[in-house]
Amino acid sequence: MLRRKPQPSLLLRARTAALGLLAGLAVLLTGCFPLLPAVTGDPPETGGATGQLLITVHAAGLTAETFHRPLETLRVTLTKPRGSTGSAHAPALRREAPFSAGGSTVEFQAIETGLWKVTAEILDAEGVPAYGGAGEVLVRDRETAAAQITALPLPGQLEVRIDLGEQCIEVSEEGACLADLADRGHVRFLPTASMNPASRSFDWPEQARSAVITVQDVPFGDIEYQLVFYRGGTNLGNTLYASQWYPVRIEPGRTSSVEWSPTFGSSTVEVSIHHPPPPPEDLAAEWTENGLLLTWAAPDAPDAAGYNVWRKTGPLTPLERLAQVAGGHVTSWLHEAAAPEQCTSPGNDGLFYFVTAVSEAGLESLWSPPVDACALL
Repeated sequence: MLRRKPQPSLLLRARTAALGLLAGLAVLLTGCFPLLPAVTGDPPETGGATGQLLITVHAAGLTAETFHRPLETLRVTLTKPRGSTGSAHAPALRREAPFSAGGSTVEFQAIETGLWKVTAEILDAEGVPAYGGAGEVLVRDRETAAAQITALPLPGQLEVRIDLGEQCIEVSEEGACLADLADRGHVRFLPTASMNPASRSFDWPEQARSAVITVQDVPFGDIEYQLVFYRGGTNLGNTLYASQWYPVRIEPGRTSSVEWSPTFGSSTVEVSIHHPPPPPEDLAAEWTENGLLLTWAAPDAPDAAGYNVWRKTGPLTPLERLAQVAGGHVTSWLHEAAAPEQCTSPGNDGLFYFVTAVSEAGLESLWSPPVDACALL
């Protein structure tokens, strides 16, 4: 199952000062963050124009609740952008320093003037990059440039170990099994920073009973994933089987591995060909004295048997299923526990509701466009 790779933000500020002021600045920064000597990549003594560079790196949103392993090392690498002056011969420069939650600073002295690309990585105790940021800074002769980088969580990987087992998942009226017909698939996932699922396709080996699917660049956080199998193409009309949604946590720079297999009440599941219904339309919300009333339009699907109501309280909060509404004709639900005061609760960036349709075969649709109840106040 399978939202866009977050791009690191960067604020670069160049300062020019007299030598006395530079000394005072260095003392001030040293008092806040230790300036460490070079570890690798010291530039050669060329006698040419050189300058100094101070780089401070912070990790955005770093809390014990959002990140569960310690960050220990800041690694900063300088390279000349392709095509810039001196890019053909300038070596890559690298510094490492202990990282602290308040931020850390590294110093490059006597480096060649010109435009430099800055790449910052924050490593965990095992040396795995978990946060990252990048940008460019201009170094001038006998001047000090200062750069501040806000590093963001790096994406991770999702490894899905699929085992269809020896049971036959019948996916045609003739009794053909899923393992015999499937040739393509999708891992669909709903990242925490998105209201709509993304997907990655994969090839299913012919008549295979098991496979390992690896999905790269999955955004950090708590996500929901789903597996969909196809025959002859990955459009809706070729769907053979779609699983339920399952939760999993993605750690920055790490691989999260899950095992998936279908569950049955008997050795054989006898079904006709079914497809997920389209999502509900025109989702709306209204505050009442009894709570928040949600209404929507039923999808054009005669086999719609009910709906799931979902909510997120912000882009970095986990998905929560609030209710299962029985009956395809039922197009409203009252959330009695909702209150306007929740919009101002610490950590809440909104109350985002969306609804999915569920068919008689148990297949779930895509999410409806969300509605933010807090925006109605």
